[in-house]
Amino acid sequence: MESGCIIKEKGVLEQIKDYYRKNGNTRDLLLFTLAINTGLKLNELLDLNVSDVKEKDSITIIQAGVEKHIPLTSEIKDLISVLTSEMRDESPLFKSGLGRRIDRTTVYRNFKDACKEMQLDNDITLASLRKTFGYHYYKTYGDLSMLQWLFNQNSVLDTMKYIGLNEDLSSRFKVMNL
Repeated sequence: MESGCIIKEKGVLEQIKDYYRKNGNTRDLLLFTLAINTGLKLNELLDLNVSDVKEKDSITIIQAGVEKHIPLTSEIKDLISVLTSEMRDESPLFKSGLGRRIDRTTVYRNFKDACKEMQLDNDITLASLRKTFGYHYYKTYGDLSMLQWLFNQNSVLDTMKYIGLNEDLSSRFKVMNL
């Protein structure tokens, strides 16, 4: 498997969520849940402040000069409410025990440790989370152009490769009868 494999089984996603719940780790549960449900890049998630998400229905980000509004599920809003109940609006959403914004290395280490403890595939990485979102989004909605837009990719083919689609889409092509 290539680095950053896609988590295709929803049961594995629930297993990871349950792991964080059982360990009382709301911060990492929220980070994981946001990643697999929004497709945002890790750096976009780590840059969030409490005010960016608290009591909001969507996250607003700017990619390549384009403002994008990413809706939040009720599960995510509930986790945000729990995590931010004692936090100031200007605080980083994802912070360390010292109150500083956590970095990619910390997230990577924590995620790899969790996967190891759960005896999950070694090829699951932080890149897997965004790819997993894309895979499940496509399987649910079949909309590659929306994923291309969200991922800011140059072509639908790039998006297909990114989310592990090797299928021939010609069977979905319909002939027009004008």
